Order: sequence, then C-alpha cells, then structure tokens
Amino acid sequence: MGKRKRPIEYLPPAEADINAYAEQVCQRIAQKRGAEFAADDVVQGLADFMRIAARIQAKHLNNSSELVDNEAD
Repeated sequence: MGKRKRPIEYLPPAEADINAYAEQVCQRIAQKRGAEFAADDVVQGLADFMRIAARIQAKHLNNSSELVDNEAD
C-alpha cells in the first residue's frame, strides 16, 4: 500500500506580502517609539525574520503526520 497523499501543501506567504506587513508593523511601532523603527534596515530585518519563520512553519506543517486543516478531509 502506498502512502496516503496529503491533500494540503502549506506554503509561506508571498515575499511581497511579508515585506508589506513588516513595513506596516514598523510604521506603527515608529509612531509610538520613534522614527528609527521605520528605517529600511529595521524593516528589512523584520521581513527577513518573518520570512525564515514562515518557511520553517510551512516545512513543519508539511512534515507533520497530522493534518492541520481538518475541513479538507
């Protein structure tokens, strides 16, 4: 018997979406804590971190023996 094919493949968000979200988060923090939080290198650093975390989470979900989205079954 073959292995049951997963009906779901988890993917991280698109890079553009992550970048846009990081920009929004940094702008909100900058409004409360200072303009340095909206600097390009801070936004890029947050986006890089979120991109890595999203890839790790997607890989974890795809390697999991349990499906997370039970409604697709």
